Order: sequence, then structure tokens, then C-alpha cells
Amino acid sequence: MKRPDWVSKESLWKKHCRRVVARTSELLTGTVEPFGCAQEIVKLEFWLRAEDDLDFQLFRQLAEEGEALLAANADANLAALNAAWQDRAAMAAKSLHEQYIDHTELQ
Repeated sequence: MKRPDWVSKESLWKKHCRRVVARTSELLTGTVEPFGCAQEIVKLEFWLRAEDDLDFQLFRQLAEEGEALLAANADANLAALNAAWQDRAAMAAKSLHEQYIDHTELQ
């Protein structure tokens, strides 16, 4: 993925790219659950103007579903949600990781 034309502060854009790589790495290595990863990825979706990216959309759907469960019952067990989304979230994380890894170097 090449740097988009709208980027005016390359260092800030790279910072957000590094965060995508970090969050997706955490999911792929199993240090965070899919819902926790989704909550962080959707924040980065905004800053990267990636609302149309299907992988970001998947994480937004997951975050919305988890938040709806928690809104209905603050003590909700998210284990079933995380299990149901694990494979799809891992595939999306791998795709995002590959897209953004090239933009994580500091210059």
C-alpha cells in the first residue's frame, strides 16, 4: 500500500500504521481477544480514513456486536463472541498486518 495523497503529516500516518501492525500482531499471537482488538482497530480506521476497507469493516462489525452485548448486559461473557469471530478476525488481522507493515519504519 502506498502512502495516500491526503497524508499531510507522514510521521503521524506512520504512527497509526505501526499501531495497526501492533494490534493485529497481538491478535495473531493470541495476546488479545478479537473483541479487544476490534475496539482498538476501529479507532485507527478513522485516522487512516479506511472506512471503505473490508477488513476494517469486519472489525467495526465485531466491535459493534460486542458493545451491543455489553450494553444489554454489563456482565456479559464475551467468550462466545470471541470464539465466533476468531477465524474471521484473524484473517482480517493478517490482511491488515500485511497492508501496513511496510509503513512502520521510522524515517
